[in-house]
Amino acid sequence: MAPPRPSRYSWWPLKVVDGVSVALTAPLIHTLSMAGSCYCLTTFDSTSFLMLFFRFAVVGPVLVLLGLVSLLPGVVGWLMWVALNTQASHLIQPFYYHQSRHSHTHPPSTTHPRRVTVCSANVLLCPEVVSRFNNCPNVLWRTKEIGSRLLRQDCGLNLHLNLKPPVSREDVVVTQLPEVDVFLLQEVVERWQGREMVGLLGARYPHCLYDVGVHCSKSNKFFCGSGLFLASKYPILDAEFHPYTHFSHYGCLVGLGVLLAKLDLGGMVRGGKEVRAVGYVANTHTQAYQGNDNIISRQLSEASERFQHYIQQTLDKRREVLLFGVLGGDFNADNISEGDEAVQKHPLWSQFVDPCQCGPGVDQAWAIGTEHRQKQLHHLAIRHPSTFRSILVG
Repeated sequence: MAPPRPSRYSWWPLKVVDGVSVALTAPLIHTLSMAGSCYCLTTFDSTSFLMLFFRFAVVGPVLVLLGLVSLLPGVVGWLMWVALNTQASHLIQPFYYHQSRHSHTHPPSTTHPRRVTVCSANVLLCPEVVSRFNNCPNVLWRTKEIGSRLLRQDCGLNLHLNLKPPVSREDVVVTQLPEVDVFLLQEVVERWQGREMVGLLGARYPHCLYDVGVHCSKSNKFFCGSGLFLASKYPILDAEFHPYTHFSHYGCLVGLGVLLAKLDLGGMVRGGKEVRAVGYVANTHTQAYQGNDNIISRQLSEASERFQHYIQQTLDKRREVLLFGVLGGDFNADNISEGDEAVQKHPLWSQFVDPCQCGPGVDQAWAIGTEHRQKQLHHLAIRHPSTFRSILVG
């Protein structure tokens, strides 16, 4: 078993085809995204007549014309992309793997960690028009800001046993992250955003997986990848990605799935013999707006089955000790809403521990829901951690 290779492609001519395809399609994608964003207002935008007229009647049409100019090259680039992922699919890895040159291939043989902290977050780094639909403009600025805020950590919180009874909301809701060992991020959609996040996090998280997706007619019609991103302080021994086979509506264009990784946590002595300590993490994003079909439950079943099978296939019980398995991500469901009853009773919750749950449909008294509708995102009261915390615990 070898670590993932740095590039998606095992043969350099495939990289060339990929590069040409990206160069041809990027102008079309981004001009249309920016054109659409002109007509997608957020709560940040000025509503003065002159500003709206300039956006709607000048900037928008100019960007549409630029999009039309780049239409033919964009179609040619997309057809190249389809051919590449069809004819050379057996030579393509479904992600890029970044490993810092200054990182150690393996941790010291006897320094396995006593604890590992995993953080999962949907960071909504999408094309500008999609970000603005969710009331989050300026994706370029937000990419840098999110990377910066993820690194604002307080190692003292790792020693704060905030789930030790009696638990209060004041103890649970904090304004900084603890010291995180592994980040599981969702909606890092475009390749450049993945590379930007690697650049921002790579000094402290030298092992990253990004631009994750299987591009084919069955998964995403060769359009959008999964948006999954993984950053780890520990070396990645092995990784896989599996797109979901159950989806509906727009899900046929978005290659959602589950990203699986095996982490090298160092050495430990067990039964007088030195063995390798390993941990497994799974990162997933299920489909929102599933409609009348129970898509989310089916996708969670796939994620659980893939995760269990992956551990069975890759764990060497003679030379390795499994310390943990963590499944994180954006499930697009909660434990209290009536519309999510099927998810609340899913067998997944008997396989994994969620400390916020008392049982199906019942959360702990101190658990706090933090979902907000699009137009509430970036409200003044929730734009800063301190004010947001005061609302939650007040």
